[in-house]
Amino acid sequence: LDFSKIEAGKLEIDLTDLSLTQVVEEVCESLLPVAHSRGVELMLFVAPDVPMRVRGDPTRLRQIFYNLLGNALKFSGGRDDRRGRVELRVGIEDRAAARFCCTVSDNGIGMSEDTLARLFTSFTQAEASTTRKFGGTGLGLAITKRIVDLMEGEISVTSTPGEGSTFHVTLPLPIVEEAPALVPHDLSGLRCVVVEYRHGLPASDLRALLEYAGAHVDVVSDAAAAAAAAKRSDAMCVVIHDLNGSRALESVPTFGDARNIRHLALTRGRRRAERIAVPNLVTLDMEILRGRRLIRAVAVASGRASPEAFLEAESSDPTKYTPAPAHASPLTIADARAAGRLILVAEDDRTNQKVILQQLQLLGHVGEIASNGAEALAKWRADRRYALLLSDLHMPEMDGYALTKAIRAEEQAGERLPIVALTANALRGEAAHAASVGMDGYLTKPVPLAMLRALVNRYLAPEARTPADGVRIVDGRGNAGADAATTPPRGEDVPMTDLQYVPGEVQLAVLANLIGDDPAVMREFVADFLGSARQLAADIHTAHTAGELTQVGALAHRLKSSARAVGALHLGEICAQLERAGKDGNAKLVQETVGRFDPELERVDAALTKYLSDA
Repeated sequence: LDFSKIEAGKLEIDLTDLSLTQVVEEVCESLLPVAHSRGVELMLFVAPDVPMRVRGDPTRLRQIFYNLLGNALKFSGGRDDRRGRVELRVGIEDRAAARFCCTVSDNGIGMSEDTLARLFTSFTQAEASTTRKFGGTGLGLAITKRIVDLMEGEISVTSTPGEGSTFHVTLPLPIVEEAPALVPHDLSGLRCVVVEYRHGLPASDLRALLEYAGAHVDVVSDAAAAAAAAKRSDAMCVVIHDLNGSRALESVPTFGDARNIRHLALTRGRRRAERIAVPNLVTLDMEILRGRRLIRAVAVASGRASPEAFLEAESSDPTKYTPAPAHASPLTIADARAAGRLILVAEDDRTNQKVILQQLQLLGHVGEIASNGAEALAKWRADRRYALLLSDLHMPEMDGYALTKAIRAEEQAGERLPIVALTANALRGEAAHAASVGMDGYLTKPVPLAMLRALVNRYLAPEARTPADGVRIVDGRGNAGADAATTPPRGEDVPMTDLQYVPGEVQLAVLANLIGDDPAVMREFVADFLGSARQLAADIHTAHTAGELTQVGALAHRLKSSARAVGALHLGEICAQLERAGKDGNAKLVQETVGRFDPELERVDAALTKYLSDA
């Protein structure tokens, strides 16, 4: 975000209908790798009465939450005295006035009264040592304050040095759909027992969600108390265990042969045991608390809904994606073309080509690569049965704009190929330009997998699905059912905040969240990136020596998005600066930026080479 535009009063608010619940869930999901890397527990609670849809600016809302959560994660991790903890809570403060309240709290280093007094001023941090230790530009909170002001909201903070901080934000968001977002199933009359563990999800939050759906809830402190509560009557009862930390599925008590008792185990991550000797058990992988998923899982565990309930929910939930079934053979390009489902991808960078093809494969789709606009146009002219075109905007020979113009000019009546731009430049003017030449959408690279799924499914009807949310039904023999889901890698990218711009650091969690965490696939991508980056660096130096500043900028643009995709975020930021300097013809700034580019690339190269040698 260009702070000078905010200072000049040019920041725009683009209102649209949105799900506030979806926005905060996506933000938290995408920050989980950062939280894990810093040893911080990231928690989310959305009040069950938050309406289904409101009107607001999703981009600005995400900026608010990314900045607040990013700071909280930054200042809460790495402490020896306690585990870091960051929590986002969202609720509705005044329904009549449609005012929503959001709080971000942490148990980090806290702030003094003097720091609080100047906190929302640009370039303010507690002290120089804080900047050296934690990094950051100091602009995040100032930007957040300006955005909140533009949205006619309020932001405040309370803090105690050494104990943590809490940011309070209230925002007016007109309600579009009054129905609450929570209740996919009615749990009226169902008994639930929540076992409260020390390091698990807050039992009070689980209770609030379940009671809103109609369940009667008891909260107990251990398995013995859970057994006693569950056996008080013959009515169906679901006992909920949060298996965070070291607790394993095998630790879930069986309560004997009680036929009226079912168990729901909330687990973390993507690990799966093939056989678990626990009868009447449903497991739900849930890194953060999502109310709808919890209610669905309880309904399945109690027998009020079949596992197919998750399939139905998947079709209407844009925050998730469904991978190709694990047992299915990948479609070939010929098969996909014959079925009218082939996706044409116009992209000139090799690393980006592989990322998008791997993402499409994870989603059960097939892509065909064209290395520039001219090649893509030739492929389309030869066979117009493509279902979708994903096109980079800046390519040699023919860019994405010219490609789109050519296709639109040649299309016959009633014929229209969906075209979506994929670009590393998140600029409002570029999005408008893309729309003006006939593009149907615009996404910024690297594209979150969930967002790509939603986009592709808009143009290609989803095919056969597998059970979603990592939910698995275990029968009385302890066997996972034949239709058990293979939990997919989470499909959210890590946001590009200053939180992560650490010189020499490569955050491979970014790549894993784009393409999955298969070690062999990860190594292949890293090796390809190193080869491509070394060649691009050599080309940048050749162009710089020749004084071809525009070419320097174009080459830096190519390296920028692939560096970000593998998690070399600081290198990606330097490439972005080099791109701008080259485009502007600023020889002095190009010289200075190349001086920072070289050592950073060396650090990244060394880190990734070590990763490959250790693998």
